[in-house]
Amino acid sequence: MSVYDHPHKSGHQMIKISHGRKGKAEYISFQGSREEAQIYEKEIRGITDTSDPAFLDKLPEFRIAYKNEVMPGTFTDFGWAWKQIEPYFQHMKLRHITPLIIEQYKNYRREQKVRTTGKNISKRTINRELSYLSKYLQYCGSTFKPVKFRKKDCMAPTAEPMSMDDMDKIVALLPYPVKQLVQLMEYNGIRRTEAFTIKSVDADKDGKYIRIWGKGGKWRIAPVEEPQLQLDIIEAKKTRPEGYLFPNLRTGKNHGKPYKDIRKTLKAAAIKIGVTQRIYNHLFRHSFATALVEEGENMAIIQELMGHADIKQTRDYIKISSNHTRRGTARLIDRSVANVATPQNQ
Repeated sequence: MSVYDHPHKSGHQMIKISHGRKGKAEYISFQGSREEAQIYEKEIRGITDTSDPAFLDKLPEFRIAYKNEVMPGTFTDFGWAWKQIEPYFQHMKLRHITPLIIEQYKNYRREQKVRTTGKNISKRTINRELSYLSKYLQYCGSTFKPVKFRKKDCMAPTAEPMSMDDMDKIVALLPYPVKQLVQLMEYNGIRRTEAFTIKSVDADKDGKYIRIWGKGGKWRIAPVEEPQLQLDIIEAKKTRPEGYLFPNLRTGKNHGKPYKDIRKTLKAAAIKIGVTQRIYNHLFRHSFATALVEEGENMAIIQELMGHADIKQTRDYIKISSNHTRRGTARLIDRSVANVATPQNQ
């Protein structure tokens, strides 16, 4: 092996790995100093099995397997993360990915900026990317697990619940069927992807219950208490007896595809009423859970309604509970998912 300056890239080193007189030499481009390249050379010294797959060899089959395993929203998030991962690792072999390379990737990403805000990429975002990378490496049979940033350095900012008045004003400005999707999140604490992917067969004929396919591959039942939303669900079932309950109408009126994101529509409505608070899909779910905590609801019932696997997640809302209140929550107080019968779908 030898290390020398890269002939075409400034700030890069070239590592040459020889495989004997008859073997084809292997060249690895390395971003960093000569000293760092030499450390990396030592890490991979002696690992010369040319049968090792290249980094991208198993990506096509992994995409198929992972898409079948996770929720649509998770797979979409994976796609966004992979756009950052692939360019950095695409020319490597699996055996070239070592702790030093992971640390360099983290430094590389931290130096980049978010296009919309101009801020540095957060450690939390990078950790999410490393989680997807780890899943891919595991699928490829690698035992190497990338070390992420410490959890305490990547905590999400505390969610500030929105007032019911502001939520009502925003919802009133939303078009069909975005309005109905947001109401499901507002009145039932449903996750964004869960709301987007509810199908007509998952709602009962009277629009009073919906069946939700949540995280961990588990079903749960949520009551629908808002009269107008019940009517909207009944009408949607008549219009679209098959397919998604509230699809993106731009992709087809009767057999449309689910929404991927509605943040632009939410932000536009918030700007019209003068709300300066950061608006995002999950905010309505946070506000729902916080309101239940403030009204003294049993934590086990909130856990069922929210679809939390661990009640520790539910207890986090005690920490962010404030003086925010919302109308309509009392209607849900006596509704424990554990005691709700499965709706008879039509």
